[in-house]
Amino acid sequence: TAVDIAPPQTSVPVYLMMPLDTVNSETGELGEEIPGLLQGAADVGAEGIMVDVWWGLCEPEPNAYNFTGYLDLMQRCKTLGLKVQAVMSFHACGGNVGDSVNVPLPQWVVSLEESVPELFYRDQRGDCSSEYVSLSCDTLSVFPKGRGSKSKEKNGKRTAIDMYRDFMTAFRDASKPFIDDSTLVEIQVGCGPCGELHPHRKLSPRLTVDKIAMPLPSQAY
Repeated sequence: TAVDIAPPQTSVPVYLMMPLDTVNSETGELGEEIPGLLQGAADVGAEGIMVDVWWGLCEPEPNAYNFTGYLDLMQRCKTLGLKVQAVMSFHACGGNVGDSVNVPLPQWVVSLEESVPELFYRDQRGDCSSEYVSLSCDTLSVFPKGRGSKSKEKNGKRTAIDMYRDFMTAFRDASKPFIDDSTLVEIQVGCGPCGELHPHRKLSPRLTVDKIAMPLPSQAY
């Protein structure tokens, strides 16, 4: 005898990844196509969206933050009934073959390269990648700070951990209304090149194919 088996009455929430340039790197505002993409996500029944919150875009000066575009995004998501997952992206965007979006690290960080040799990962030839601040700087108080920093360093500087803490605290405070009403439901933290916790293994743009010699984890510092 045939037995009818009812389909399971459960569903899996789906979050759609937003474009890397959801917030325009020049204006700090939402891209023109974003409202349409959000409406499309709502129309297909997505639970919400995931978006990169770029450090290089949102902290143009030490402890001076601009989350305007992201707050606008969350307000639009709230109106449409979409949830938001925010990714704290402390790496640079772009610089690799085929990339069309470019969001470098804050210039006030990159400018320290000559005075802070530990700032970026380097290979055995000394070629470095400015995509992510190396883990060597986690406890080095070499970064400038502005008003509102929680850093307790006595030399008036911040460590990399201080910078990340200040940034995430500022984002939390700016986003509090959307946390309280459960629009912002998750915050993820990028921890390395491409947001992944590993030493940088991509070729420097200055290297040619015949000079390939990738750094091993033990050779990156």
